[in-house]
Amino acid sequence: MSSQQMKKERTTVHKALRVALFSAALGLFTSQSGLAGGILGLDLGVHGGATGAQDSETNNFIGGVQARLHLISFLGVELRGSAFQSSYEGPLSQSADLTTYPIQGSLMLYPIPLPKLSIYVLGGGGYHSYDFEYRSSGSSLVSVTGGQWAAHAGAGIDIRLSKAFFLNLDGRYVFLDVSELSQITGKDFDYWSATVGLNWRLF
Repeated sequence: MSSQQMKKERTTVHKALRVALFSAALGLFTSQSGLAGGILGLDLGVHGGATGAQDSETNNFIGGVQARLHLISFLGVELRGSAFQSSYEGPLSQSADLTTYPIQGSLMLYPIPLPKLSIYVLGGGGYHSYDFEYRSSGSSLVSVTGGQWAAHAGAGIDIRLSKAFFLNLDGRYVFLDVSELSQITGKDFDYWSATVGLNWRLF
């Protein structure tokens, strides 16, 4: 065997070793790090917090439940159902109450998985069922029931409490365009939410 062939074989072996070491290190990091670590994990949980619409008079309580499916170490999906109420005032003593029931689906990306803490960003869409009641000065009550699709984006942090439970801090902004209600009130119904959740890891 010539010296050139031997040098070529040594280079190939070194490359293979580097790839094997890198793969092993990556696999160890993936299996040990992050609350989203592991393939096919399922979490169930509850959440509660504050929400406020762009033109709402007050911030209000929002609460609900969620389920997360972790597909791979850095990627998951979430289904979340919530409920909240917002109040609005108009320039001519109009008053309006909007009760909203959003069901949101989100794709979650965990760019920085850590053993006790995981940061994520999310985006998705959902269907918002609503009950709307509106009263202007000297007029009767008007009730409207309907639904609207809306996109959302946000970010959050998962904090491990134990092997089975973790705390969740979540913030998101929802682009809710309800033209029918905007025509009545002249209001913008985009809203934000900031919630604290408790999740239970099933597997």
